Formats: sequence, structure tokens, C-alpha cells
Amino acid sequence: MKKNRILVYGMTSVVGGLERYIINFLQNIDREKFEVDLLVKDKITGEYAKDIDGYYNNMYVFPYAKFFKHPIKTFLYAKKIAQENNYDIVYFNIINAGFSLCALPFKLFSKAKVYIHSHNDYDENKILTHYLFRPIINMIADKRFACSKSASVWMYGRRLTNKKKTFIIRNAIDLNEFKIDKNARKKIRNQLNIDDKFVIGHIGRFCYQKNQEFLIDVFYELQKVEDVILLLIGTGDTEDEIKSKVKSLGISSKVIFLGTTNKVNDYFNAMDLFALPSRFEGLGIVAIEAQAIGLPCLLAQDIPNEAKIIDTTIFIPLEIELWKNKIIEIINNKPNIKSRKTEIIKTGYDLKTEIKRVEKLFLEN
Repeated sequence: MKKNRILVYGMTSVVGGLERYIINFLQNIDREKFEVDLLVKDKITGEYAKDIDGYYNNMYVFPYAKFFKHPIKTFLYAKKIAQENNYDIVYFNIINAGFSLCALPFKLFSKAKVYIHSHNDYDENKILTHYLFRPIINMIADKRFACSKSASVWMYGRRLTNKKKTFIIRNAIDLNEFKIDKNARKKIRNQLNIDDKFVIGHIGRFCYQKNQEFLIDVFYELQKVEDVILLLIGTGDTEDEIKSKVKSLGISSKVIFLGTTNKVNDYFNAMDLFALPSRFEGLGIVAIEAQAIGLPCLLAQDIPNEAKIIDTTIFIPLEIELWKNKIIEIINNKPNIKSRKTEIIKTGYDLKTEIKRVEKLFLEN
């Protein structure tokens, strides 16, 4: 049986939902039907390099990570890859339409189908670029995917979304990976010396979008009245700025920066509450993961409604006092954390099921 050759774009070394989606895709796609190459801005390093090792054939690295400073060389490199390889599908996982600069050569210089997958519903750094290039994205896309309705509207426009010219692909999770583990909870809390504390957790890239500075402001007020710990997992551009803020507020002993880890489930189990105060999100896959083990979740009001799976997930406006009071209410109610595997499956966020759906969409004309 001839395998379908796929070139996947979008993987980076930065902790994020898009990267997690691609890792899940690589690890679970049927390798009897598909063989996968990667096209990346930078060579993948760190924990993610280990996660994808052995799950792809070739990795092509753009000569310049900052595409828009070198548009011609970026275009020509993509053209070279398109002409030298006989791909059946090129699969671009992106957050703004400006990445059509990389996808267009595959439409012009190869027979590959171009599939676009939108993973965000806003990009504060490339607003003008996005709207300039959105007509090109819609022109070259043979299929249009998105992680939520709002991500679809952002990438392809309301008209195509409402006419059901796009496919919503759920950022599904491996339910064997995200489950309650009392031993992991005890181990992590012992290691961090937080046995008797109420632990608020957050996972995400340190950047404007994820809004960690707001979470620090909330925590600063909260720790005055409650015995709490804030656990932050991730790295990114604003990490040093957030660390400086924590230090200046005098709460360094109560805020733990963990960097990146491939043991996310262990740290979820160490938490009592998960917080995601993002200014915008395509979906927020970490919230799905947190809900799988039953963690109560506080999500910013502008996060898509599709992110809510269980009844203890609450959307709340980005106001410090509201967040503080809601967390105090949750602490006083002593949350009953239990597996929510059944709810995850019912709402379509089971990875095995969704990957089969993606494979079917890839094979359909």
C-alpha cells in the first residue's frame, strides 16, 4: 500500500498547545498509511525533541526564523522543498495568515494538497499582516481546519465559517496520559515542599497572550489572606519580566517557576486549581488536560466556550478582585477532584477518536 507523504509545519521548541497538538499528531497518526516530514523555523530542542524523536523522517529548517524580514529567501526555500519532494499533503499549523508566505510555493510548484489549520483566534503581533494575507490563505487552502469556531473566524472569516466551509478539529488528548495519580501528587508536593498548601497551577508560554502578569497580581492579593502556592510551568519572552515582578512584590517563596517538563500529568496532579487568564486563545488545550483529571479551572472570559467540559470550569472577566474572590470560594468549598474521562469522551476530546477523524479528512478528496 502506497503511503501518503505529508509535510507538517508548525512545530517549535516552545511550550504551547499548537506544539502539543503536533506531537500528538506525530505519535498517533497511522504510520502504515502516512509518512511524515517536518518543516520548521528552528531546529527542535529540549523536551519536545525527545517527544518527536522517531516519529518523522526528515526535518527541513528554514534558513531564517524571522520570515518577514527575509520574504524572498523564505519563499525560495519553500519552493525548493516543494519541487524536490513529491508530497501528497502539506499541513500548515499556524496562528496568522502571514504564514501563507511559506505555504504558497507548495500550491504553485507542487501537486500537494494544502491544508491549513488555525490554532488561535488572534495574534497581537501580526494583525495587519494577517488581514493582508487572509485572502491568500483562503485561496490556496484545499481544506480549512481550526481548533474552535473563533479560530476559524479569525483565519478564514465569518462567511466561510458560517457556511461550514471549515472543519473544527478538536485539540484532543490522550486519556491514558492525563489521569488521577495520587502517588505523583504526593511525590511532587514532597519534592517542592508544598504538602499542606493549596496549589494554583498554570501552564503556558510566557508571553503577552498568556497574561501571566495578571495571574501574579491576583496571586499577590490572594496570598495575603490564604495559604497558597503558585506553580508556573513554561518558558518564553516575558519570563524574566514575570520573575522580576514576583521578586519586587516579595512573593518569591510562594511562586515556583518550573520551566519545561514532559511530566505534565504529574504536575497537574499536584495542583488543586488550574488558572488560564489568557487575553485570547484558539482553544486552550491545557484546560482540556486539566479537566481530564477533574481539576476545577478558572478561565478568562474570552477563551472559547468549547474549552469547557466539566461543571467546575468557570469563565470569568479579567478583574483581579473577581478572580481572588472566586479562588477563595473554591478553597472554602474544598473541591472534590475526580476523573472526568467519561465527559472528555462524550464531548469528542479523546485523542484516538479524533486522530481517526483527521486521517479520514486527509484521505478524502
